[in-house]
Amino acid sequence: METGSISKWNLSPGDKFDVGTVICEVETDKASVSYEATDSGYLAKILVQAGEIKVGELSYVDGLTYDRQG
Repeated sequence: METGSISKWNLSPGDKFDVGTVICEVETDKASVSYEATDSGYLAKILVQAGEIKVGELSYVDGLTYDRQG
């Protein structure tokens, strides 16, 4: 798989999340997958709205990354 599609964001910028929270739904040509948080934090910024995304491409910035980078 080289690309997928973000079909839905379940959070908005500023929303807090915990481990296991489903951040977004990603569809591939074979499946629909829930992308779950692996850490607690907050969604600082969505970089890719619903639509196609390449594997490994940054799609959002969490609060920990944003706070460190300003």
